[in-house]
Amino acid sequence: MYFISEPNELIGKEIGFIHANRFCDSTIIVTKDGGVLIVKQVFDLDEDQTNTIVFNECRAKKELYENRYAKHELNRLKIITKKDWADYELKLKKAEEARQIEYQKKKEEQKADYIPVPMSELSDLKAKMAKGYMEMGDINLEMSEAFHYAENEAETTTNSLVNGEYKEY
Repeated sequence: MYFISEPNELIGKEIGFIHANRFCDSTIIVTKDGGVLIVKQVFDLDEDQTNTIVFNECRAKKELYENRYAKHELNRLKIITKKDWADYELKLKKAEEARQIEYQKKKEEQKADYIPVPMSELSDLKAKMAKGYMEMGDINLEMSEAFHYAENEAETTTNSLVNGEYKEY
């Protein structure tokens, strides 16, 4: 499974599945080799014309995840199977782990560049300010780490829900 970002990338490809329900907000086009293009028609009142918006990979993935009919049909047609979804999720998980490693590396580099100043060398006011900045830095770091954890948990839970593997403990 891969995502197509330009409609002209469909040229020369064989279409395996189209979902364009008249009540649907978007149109899903999938090639037989697993290329996914999702577009949406938007009417521009200012210009009195219709424009076509092509979903980016993130938005297209979300749209496809939420469309049970399309996922079921793609699996039935053996275009994008449950194994493909699992492989794609593994790819996303590895990318997230790589981002986490890069984040930790940058964090360590920044610590290496830090030059500690003894509090005894500072005036009373500057020492209080420095201590306040350190406390704010600790709070920001804690919030940032909590956010990354919550984001990872949300992504994992969403993927489990979408794949039907969610189990409430």
